[in-house]
Amino acid sequence: MEDFPDDWRPTMIARILKALLVVAMAASAWSVQARWRALRLSVPGGISDYESALAIDRDNPEFHYRLALVLRDDASSRDLDAAADHLGWAIELNPHAWSYHFEHGRALELLGDASSAEAAYRRGLEHSPAGSRYHWRLANFYLREGNTYSALSPLAEAIREDASLRAPAYGLLRGLGSDLVTVIEVWPEDSPALGQLLRLVLADAQARDEESLPTIQGLWSQLVEVGEEISPGLGSLFIDYLAASGDVAGARQAWTEFMAQRGVRDPLFESNRNALWNGGFEAPLSEAGLGWRIPELPGMHFEQVDPDCARGDGCARLTFENAENPTALGLEQFANVEVPRSYRLSFLARSLGLSGDQGPYMEVVVAASGARLASTDPIMGSSDWKLYEASFATETGTERVVVRLRRDRSLRLDKRFSGVLWLDEVLVEEVEP
Repeated sequence: MEDFPDDWRPTMIARILKALLVVAMAASAWSVQARWRALRLSVPGGISDYESALAIDRDNPEFHYRLALVLRDDASSRDLDAAADHLGWAIELNPHAWSYHFEHGRALELLGDASSAEAAYRRGLEHSPAGSRYHWRLANFYLREGNTYSALSPLAEAIREDASLRAPAYGLLRGLGSDLVTVIEVWPEDSPALGQLLRLVLADAQARDEESLPTIQGLWSQLVEVGEEISPGLGSLFIDYLAASGDVAGARQAWTEFMAQRGVRDPLFESNRNALWNGGFEAPLSEAGLGWRIPELPGMHFEQVDPDCARGDGCARLTFENAENPTALGLEQFANVEVPRSYRLSFLARSLGLSGDQGPYMEVVVAASGARLASTDPIMGSSDWKLYEASFATETGTERVVVRLRRDRSLRLDKRFSGVLWLDEVLVEEVEP
């Protein structure tokens, strides 16, 4: 018998390994080709498409997942049992995909199995604890089940991570009867979140009652304590709310706090000797809340000036350039007053070349109805600094007034109005009746 060469064993082993490698590569190529065919079949996204894909690639969890969503959500071909089964297979093939667990939970919820649905939702959160939208979905599951208490924790997590979910969360909780205290408990405590909550509460018609007032005031105090600057719009909303609620003292205090944050003080207002803020026009104009409002009107120009003032370091100067017979002269302020009380409106004015037969005057009207409480004499032509004043009394329903600069309409053929008007030391002060 012929002997084999000494090197036959290594040569044979190498040939066998090469053959196995060729077979493995062929099998891999066939597998890749099959998966590619399955993927192409699934592209249209219908039930038959995914079933055809699964017939080729049965162990692809994504095909099971996508088929389940169609079976669950397509009203024309809904099969909740089959959807739950396919989601179960998808989870078995890839247990770490949190979206599979959440969609499985929704399918089980639709089947009426709340206990299994809750477990599925929670398993999803275990795999994605930082996902705000998954906390949101778990919270909504509890709310659908009528379990508001269990919804609070995931809801708090969701709105802490995602500011866009806060307004919907507020609407959900309030719509389901939760009180403001409950809402505040789940709300983030940073300044932007508290500001957003206060804005939502102030826009909530359900919160406009006496029982809600202390809670809303507490929310404002919490926002002030955080220390970040409150926006003028939000400050105005809160102060308007207090004024409409009849809380005159609260509105004054809130406005004082609001302006103090900006380093602006008004001793007369803070000591309650003037119901108007910045009556001397010495502080920067706020044009919101309890400050002067100066709308832009054609033919009229407002300036805050230092020279030529009656007192202090500032006053207002209004220039009129052929304004077309105006009545509203672009200067007003909302003020909160006590009832029943007696008050006096007074101011100093100087004029230069005011034209026509109708001059500017100041009046006090009820904010809610526009009913006039008082008006001063008109300012005519040219004059040096002069005191103008008028008295009025308040009663229930007149807690909020507007002090504004007006002019009666002229009946002359030439109705245009020109000239310059200076104003200083505008006061609304309480007097003995």
